[in-house]
This record gives sequence, C-alpha cells and structure tokens, in this order.
Amino acid sequence: MAHKDLSHAVELFRELGWAKAQPKDTSTLGVGTPEQQAVAKRGLTSGDWYGKDFNRARELHGIDLYMMILFALRLGVNPSRVIRLFRNYEESTDYRLIAELVALNGQDYAERFIEEAVRFREFEGLEAELGNEFTVSVFFLVTQHFPELEMPVDRNYLEAWALCAAVQMGIPGAKMRGPRGQFPTWEELLPTLSAHLEQCASAGVEMWNALGNVIVECVQRQLLSRDTAVNYAIRGLDAATRQGQRRRMVAVLCDELGVSDAELVKHCQVLSGVLSAAEPVVVSALGLRLIGCVPSEELADVALPMLYVSTLKGQRDVLSAIVQRGDLPESAQIILQPRMSELKSSTDKKVADAATRLLEQWGSGVTDSGGEEGEFYSWSNPPLVWDLPRFQRIDPTYDSLIEALSSRDFVRESSYPQPMWLITTESEQCLVAFNQLAQDDPQAAQQLQTVIKNCGIWVPRMRSDVENFCFDPRESSPLARRQRDLAWVLGSVPCLVSEPSFVDLSISFSDLLDRFAAYDRAGVSIVCSDLMVALLRLNLDDLDGLDISAAVEKARAYSTPVIHSFAQPVDRTAGEILADYLVDPYHVPALVERTLVSKYGGMYAPEKVVSPQSLAEFPQDVTYDSNHGDLNPAATPRWGDATWTRMRHYPQATNSDQGVLARQVARSASPLGPATAINLIGLVRPTKKGGVSLAHEALMDAWVRGLLRPETLDVRYLDWTVDPAKNYSGMADVARGLAETGMLALAWGMLDNILAQSAKPSGKTAEIAEMMVHLAPSVAHAIANGSAPSSSAQVPSLRRFAEAKGNNKTTVAARKAIKLLPELTSEATDEPCERHPESALTLEHWGVEVEEVVNDSVDLYLTHAISSPSAVTVGVRDSNHPKLTFEVSLWDFDFFSKYGKYKVESYQGKEFNHYYQMRWDGITWHLEPQTAPRPTSNEWLDPELPVFSSLVYILFGMMHSGSRAKNALDVATKFLIEEKITASAVAHTVSTLVQEELWAPTQALKLLHDNTHLPVLWPLLTETVAKAAAGYQQGLNPPKWLGKVLDVIAEHTVELVAATHAGYIPVAAWAPIAVIAEQKKKTAAVTKARALWKLFAQETQDTRY
Repeated sequence: MAHKDLSHAVELFRELGWAKAQPKDTSTLGVGTPEQQAVAKRGLTSGDWYGKDFNRARELHGIDLYMMILFALRLGVNPSRVIRLFRNYEESTDYRLIAELVALNGQDYAERFIEEAVRFREFEGLEAELGNEFTVSVFFLVTQHFPELEMPVDRNYLEAWALCAAVQMGIPGAKMRGPRGQFPTWEELLPTLSAHLEQCASAGVEMWNALGNVIVECVQRQLLSRDTAVNYAIRGLDAATRQGQRRRMVAVLCDELGVSDAELVKHCQVLSGVLSAAEPVVVSALGLRLIGCVPSEELADVALPMLYVSTLKGQRDVLSAIVQRGDLPESAQIILQPRMSELKSSTDKKVADAATRLLEQWGSGVTDSGGEEGEFYSWSNPPLVWDLPRFQRIDPTYDSLIEALSSRDFVRESSYPQPMWLITTESEQCLVAFNQLAQDDPQAAQQLQTVIKNCGIWVPRMRSDVENFCFDPRESSPLARRQRDLAWVLGSVPCLVSEPSFVDLSISFSDLLDRFAAYDRAGVSIVCSDLMVALLRLNLDDLDGLDISAAVEKARAYSTPVIHSFAQPVDRTAGEILADYLVDPYHVPALVERTLVSKYGGMYAPEKVVSPQSLAEFPQDVTYDSNHGDLNPAATPRWGDATWTRMRHYPQATNSDQGVLARQVARSASPLGPATAINLIGLVRPTKKGGVSLAHEALMDAWVRGLLRPETLDVRYLDWTVDPAKNYSGMADVARGLAETGMLALAWGMLDNILAQSAKPSGKTAEIAEMMVHLAPSVAHAIANGSAPSSSAQVPSLRRFAEAKGNNKTTVAARKAIKLLPELTSEATDEPCERHPESALTLEHWGVEVEEVVNDSVDLYLTHAISSPSAVTVGVRDSNHPKLTFEVSLWDFDFFSKYGKYKVESYQGKEFNHYYQMRWDGITWHLEPQTAPRPTSNEWLDPELPVFSSLVYILFGMMHSGSRAKNALDVATKFLIEEKITASAVAHTVSTLVQEELWAPTQALKLLHDNTHLPVLWPLLTETVAKAAAGYQQGLNPPKWLGKVLDVIAEHTVELVAATHAGYIPVAAWAPIAVIAEQKKKTAAVTKARALWKLFAQETQDTRY
C-alpha cells in the first residue's frame, strides 16, 4: 500500500519538470521548497508502489519508476529505502551518477548511504551480471566526493573494487554489466591501488576470485612486489574452503607466480595447516615439493597429514617422496609409524608395498591395531526423549533487549535470508519483551527500534499511522503478516496470543485460553494474524487432558473479539474460531516429491495445504507457502518433516541462517522424522565459509535429548532432493564425526542406508565402504560386549557389495569390513535390524492413471543448431516462411501450458532474424512472430494446456549435449513429476527419434538415475534395445550407446521383471534382448544381454541362455 502523501510527491515531480527529464539531468533539476520537499519526502519514505495486481507503476500514475527513485535520492530519502526501491522495482548501473546525487545531500547522508550500500553484493566470481552494485558508487564517494572519509573495510565493497580493477586490467572473463563510463577508469583506480590491495588482504577478500587475478597482474606491471604477492596468495590458499578455490590458488602460486622451494619453506607453517586437509590437488602441487625441501626436523609434521590423502595416486606419491628423502630422524619415524602400519594393510598393492618397505628400513615391527578398550568407538543407544522446557521470557527492559540482540543470532552476514525466514525461540523472546517494554516505557521502545533497525533476524516496528492499518488481501506468509499487523498494536495489547508455551514454539491449549482471558480483561481485540499463528502453533495432540468435545465447549466460553484491522472486525469471536478449529483443523501435510517454483530437479516438499472451512475468513497464507514448496517451522512447529525443508546444506550456509535453524530443530518435542534427521546430520558437512558450527552443537543436543533415532534415519531425503546420491560426498567424514562423539549407532546405520540407495559401485560408495571398514572393529566390539544388538552385523547393503563380482574399491572394502564383523547367527538374522530398512519392492506407482498426451501434427526434425553447430536442436518446418529456418527455444518452455505458446528462434541463413512463437488456438499450432515475451499472470490459461506429443519429441530430441540437454532434462523432469508424460508418448517419441542419426539415448538415460519414473520411461529402454537388435539382424555394427542402455536395464531388472510379470510391460518388449544375446561374436554388449535374458527368459519360457 502506498503512503498517503505519495500523491504529493508525484505532483511535485511533475511540477518541477522531472517527468520530461533524463537521468543525466537529475543533478541540476530542482527539488522544491523545504516545505514541498518535506511532504514529498514523507510520501516516498514508505509504502508500496503497486497494488494487488502487482502493476508496478500503478501508484505512480504512469511516472517512470527509475526517475522517481532518483527523485527520492535527490530529496534525501533514507538510503536504506532508496536502495530497497532500486532492488524491488528497478535496476541501476548509473553508479557515477548515483554517487553524484548522494554527494549533493552532504557528507552525513553519504556516510549513511555507504553503510547501507556495502551490506549487499549481488555477484560471485568474475561476473556481475545484475545492476544495483552500489559499492561501485561508494568508490566514487570515498575517492572523489569525500576523500576525507576512510576507505570502507567491508568485504562486499572490496570484492566489488577488485572486480572493477580486473575489468580495467582486461582480465579474461571479468565482466560488469553497465556502460563503461559508469565504472572507475584505470586512471581513477591507480592512486589508491596499493591502499585497496592492503585493505583487501587484511579483510580476507577471496583471492580465488577477481583479487587473485589483480594481484598477479600488478606483479607483472611492477605495481606490487613479488614477495608481497606470494604472501597474499599463501594467505588466500589458507582461507580457501572448497576444492575449486584451492585449485585456483594453487594455479596462482605455481603457474602464475612460480613460487620457489625457498618460498614454500618460508611459509611452511601456513602450508602445513593447508596440507592437513590432504586435498589431492594441493598435495600434488605443493605438498610433494615441501616434503623434498623442508628441514628434516619438520618433515614428520608436514608429511603425516598428507599420508591421509584420499587418492591412491596421492598416497603412492607421498610415500615415494618420503623414500627419496632418506634422512628421516628417528623422532620422525616414530611419528609416521602408526600411519605406515595402517597403509601396510591398504587394498592397493603399491601403497602396501611402499609402506612395508619403509617400515622395514626403519626396523619397526608391525603389529595390527589390537583390541584395547580405548581404541574403539563407543556404541550408545539413544537417550530417552527429553522433557520439553517451557518458553522463558526475558526481562522487558532496554538493556536486556540490547544484550539479547548483541548475540550471534542477530549478526547479519548477508541480505539473505529475510527476517521472517528465521524465527526462533530467541527472536520470539525479544518480540514478547519488546511488547511489554512498549507498554512500560514507550520512549525506550522507540529508541530501541531506532538503534537496531538493521538487525538481521528480528526487526521490531511500531506505527502510529492508524489510518494506514487495514487488511492487506495480497498473498503473504503467516509470520510476515503477523509482523506487519503487530506494528500497530505493540504496546497496547496485554500479550501476544502467539507467544510460545514451549521452546519448540508450540502453544498449549490452556495457555491460549489464558491469553484470551487477558484480552478480555484489557478490553482489546485480538489481531487476526496473531491468532492465526497461535492456531498453527497449537498442540492439538494434548488438550490438557480434555477430549475434543470438552475442549470445544470450554473454548466457546471466550467472547474475545477478533479484528483484521481497527476498521475491519471478524464476525466470530476468538473462542468460536478456536472451537471450530479444534473440530476442523489444518491437515498436517505429507512430504511429497513435487516441482518447486524455481527448481525442476525433483525436490521433496510439503504437499499443498488446503485451508479448513473453520478458517474461511482468514487469509490463505499457509496455502500460499505450501504452493511455493515451503512452510515456516516457526509457524508450524509440530508438523514434522514437511515443515523443515528450508533446513538444508548448501555451500554458502552460515550460522546466521542454517545454524539457527539447526539449533531450533534440536528443540523439537518428539524424535525427528527420517527426512529432518538426515538433513540435520548432513548440515555438518563443510561449507564455503568453513562449516556451520551451530549445526555441530545442535546435532549433539538432538542426540542427548533423544531426538535422533537410528531406526528412522533415511538418507533418501538428504538435501531434500529425490536424487541424493550426488550429495553423498563428505558423508563418510560425517559418519566418522558421529562415531567420535558417541553416535556410532547412528553412523553405522546411516552408512549402510547410503549403500542401499546405490545400485552400483562408485567413488562415493567406495568412501562409504572404506569408512565402514574403519568402524567395523568398534561395531564388532560393541556386539561382543552387549552394547550393540547382534543385528548390527546384518548390514545387508554392505554384504550385497561384498558378494558382488569384481575387485573395485567398493567391493574390496566391503569384503574387508565383513571380515571384521562377527559371523551372522540365527539370532542375529531373526532379530530386527534397527537401521532403516531397505524399501521393499512395490509396484504401487505402476498403472497409475495419467492424462493422455495429446497427439498433434507439428513438422519437427533434428538438426545442428545454427548458433552452436556442435549442439543438436529441434527444428520446425513451416511452408509459410520458406526463407526462414526455425529452431525451438527452451526458454520458459515449462510454462507453455500457462502461456499457451512457446518460443521459437528464426534465422535467415546463418543470421538470427527474430523470435517467433508457436501458439495453440485450441485446435492447432500457429507459427507467428512473437508478441510479448511473457503474458502477465492474469493472462495465464485456466485450465492449463495438456502436454502434446510434439512437445515430448522436442524435449527428448534436445537431450543431446551442453546446456540444451540440461534444460531439456530439467523440463522433462518437471513434467514427469507433475505426471504430464505417459509411457505411450515416450514409446512413440523414442521409436521415432532412435531412427535419427543425430540422436542417442545417452542423455535421456539420466532420467532413470533411480526408479522414480520407471513406470513412464521403460519404453526408452525397450525401444532403444529394439533398434539395436534390428541393426544386428541387418548386419550392422551395434550402436555405441547400447552398453549403457543394457546397464540401466540391469540396474532396474528386479522391478522391470516384476512389472512385466504383472502385465504393465508387454512380454514381447524384451524379445530384442534375446536377439542380441544370441549373437555369435562375444562382445561386452552380448555378454550383458545374455545375463539379462536369463532374468527375463522365465517370462517368455525361453531357456536358451
């Protein structure tokens, strides 16, 4: 909603000629009299500039948004508001102009603008593709307009400066969006170059991005000493937390700066810390050299961590480097001997032989690590679930709130996430205390509000403009709406109805009734949004010993009025609303696979939540949240797995976002669900910023409180993705950490559960199996002393790999681990395993009725893309445009069902001509010049279009290579999740495409990384095998992709055979495998086909193989 004085600002804008001016004129245009400025400034200081239909300029009556924001800047509107306006409505790259306009408002305003601007940075790496990088404007402010100001020490500013310098130096790949004249020139950068470099180094600016390139270039231009550059680069390597970052720093040191052995020795102490991570790239490039040149008395400390390098090549190289030294003192040998003894038992012969030779040279007797009690990890069963503590209020004083807000919870590390995203016990304590302070000492509350206005998580707000308090019908989230509405009543209500009763943020029935009574005594109304959050938090499983009918009767006794706003009462009382809700509450959503707003890759999310009739007049905010695949656990603390999907590991995770969520989930009232538990555990993996320490603390708390149960853990939900296998890296180390902290039971079951999700061996499964080798002696010891049940030795997935053919790393390690475990007894096999069981094979998803794909007739064909000849795309033939060539674009392709059209690129010869569109008129497709790129939401089709056969052809046809293939896979996955593609459509499409020389099924097979979509995609396997079999019968060589298709069939054989037996797949569909199997020339494909046919033969009574 716009501010009531916005119209005065619009009027003044027009009156002063701003409406007809250009941005370059804004520094000289008038801004009116002081009185006019005051009114206009007030109108621009708050409020939205769009209405319910999100027409962005509606409230400005056609005035250019960008010019209006510049007008607000000239008027001196608060910098935080100006920057927020740019971010919400427009983008700006007029950095030089903005600095000029800021300077016109004086130094005090400039300092406040700088403080706000450096809080944000929209880019990572060497490219700034978006606007609004106002840190560039800060450079002009501190170097030209106000040189007396100190250079900002904020990393966001320094990263932006480094990128500006990289662009001006011509560093390959360095880009900043915007006119070159708006960025600092080399002549402007040079005078403060040294000062900025020193500040970057002291502030820890990331050397692996623009700064590293700038430093190397400075050395080449003799603007920086080589010794200083090497020092900076070593510090950058030490600060790097990801493999890619370390790889880049190694390249800077070795390839670009040519670091010498003497320099390595000089920085040995720092490098030793880096090498302790045993990163293969760093060990190979720097560690081996350091072993060769470091003084002998330091050799053991340097070499020991490198002996734990994860690659066999790395272990061989490190051992070789130690052998070549030949001058190890006895003290070094003593330090290295235990690790050498372990490497002597390596599954790699070269590593084992090298370690054995060294031990023999040192004259060390080698003994296996024995069975002393202290050498084993302890096995502890999970404690009893804790008694949930009550929510405790903090003192409602200015000082206590300042102290609380000074804690690490409220340190804003970035502009994301937004305050309402992270509501915790601590933030609720502050809100409750602030309401009481606003009653007791309004002046102190106002002062506090001013002091902490930029707080990252909790932002109190008090408003006195009663005329602007009205019901906002736009979609929102429950806690965001509560925050907005409470601004008009804080200090005037006796308490918050939604104040938690317990530390998990839930509310008891009796507490809620007590708050109704408090409102009755005070004679005030309950704000609807506050009541909404209270109902969501209400513990419906325990109504203080009352049954539903008794609780309903008790609730109806309270006649407390409820309001949307002061002028908009709700018809029912709080007691009536509560009573109705007890009978008709929200249905707690399940966790389901669904497509999210911005992700196609298959994520788990809460199912759509439908508001109950008991809350018919309430805003549909919970439905809105669930439609976006996201519920706030602070609003629905008792809703289990479905409410915790925002707690997940990602590279940029920090304590101030995922850390506080982890701590909050460790305050749950009951054991965590299988998805929440594995994601809390997964959160302790390393991050770009070094890790989330609060997650480690929360994990330990959750265990001690009895919230983690080994039998419920399910790694299928790791990172909430339906393809968690790609995220298993690092989980072996997580398991080691669990074992070291007394959670061996959790670690052991988790590792076997990971193997259960892996159909074939890989580097990741090898890591898991090798960790099980490490933990197996402790598990065996725990079984022997009765700490662990004998069923702990079952580990069926580990045994599956141990029994598999071959000698890959996974199978070798699995066999070794099994040997370390006690033999299975009848007691052990009868005893139920406490690990989450492997999912039993079911065919419940087969035969599900799906809307048929509509057959249409579009003339499509495969062709090499004109813009990228190595890529294959889908072309469209159209006789009405004989001089043009058309290629389908996948941009916004997934929205065709809403738009009723999709984009097509047209070319005249080799030159791009224009964007066209394929538009459906209800009967047929029309190829025509594109009108608007995207229809507005009120122009979307209702009902949406179904999927057409031509669209399935486009998606599968695009699955060739590069970005087109990735986009096609993403969109196809989205349609598969939404059940818009059928098996018959896949069969028709693949049978057509497989005849094309340009097409291969290799990329499409990625859709079958698991069995989720097997009931729809099985024809991808049968049709391609049929094509290969037909080729054999014609005397042709088999296609290169045949082996991969047979591998996928083998991976899903059990389910495919069962589906065939159940009649979901025709028996004849597998006959081509027999054709391949009967070929006389024995090849890898023929061998695979024979093995498969033995499994399928019983369905056809064919016993030839």
